[in-house]
Amino acid sequence: MANSPNLGIGYLEASQSQKHVTTNEALLALDAIVQLAVLDKDLSAPPGTTPADGARYIVAASPTGLWAGKANYVAAWQDNAWRFYLPKAGWFAFIADESKIYTYSGSAWTLFSGGGTGLPANSGPVHDTVTLTSGTTTGDVFGSGLKTYILSGGAVFNFPTAVGNKGTYRIKVADGATTNSTIGCAVSGQKVAGVTSYSAAPGTYNDFVADDGNWTIVSGF
Repeated sequence: MANSPNLGIGYLEASQSQKHVTTNEALLALDAIVQLAVLDKDLSAPPGTTPADGARYIVAASPTGLWAGKANYVAAWQDNAWRFYLPKAGWFAFIADESKIYTYSGSAWTLFSGGGTGLPANSGPVHDTVTLTSGTTTGDVFGSGLKTYILSGGAVFNFPTAVGNKGTYRIKVADGATTNSTIGCAVSGQKVAGVTSYSAAPGTYNDFVADDGNWTIVSGF
């Protein structure tokens, strides 16, 4: 039986009996690998409890048990059995327990960096870049230059008092950080994105603008 070139889905043959079997196999494959979102990519053996029907995982290195020999495959629990799908270079997957997107290189799953080597282009003024390590820092006021602040994991960044309620701060949490960073305000009572203390995850960044002393996210990546 011939298969489709990209997803390896079996074609129906003209004189084939039990066509529903081939059709259902194709539908199961599509259900597993289209809009790919997996629960975890770090397990080398099936989870200890029976997963929900349709649950998907990326099999980690050196797999054992029912996953043996399936490293990097997508493992889907379908119809009370594990089905495995070999990814191709260029596939993307959302990893739910990390809230991150990974891409498959043809030999390994790696964190998707957005296709660039730095922050994407901004239609506004060019931002100078300041890297902040762990600890508490208050940003400069507008008039001394727009800044892109890159925070290490665990860093605490406080906005200063807004000057004229204008301007933009771009704040990024380093891709390699292992913990969230905190964004707040130096002035008591002011809020960031509607909360007193905003938690920013590793690898994310946002543009913030002052609005009557509070800070609002105007774009995020």
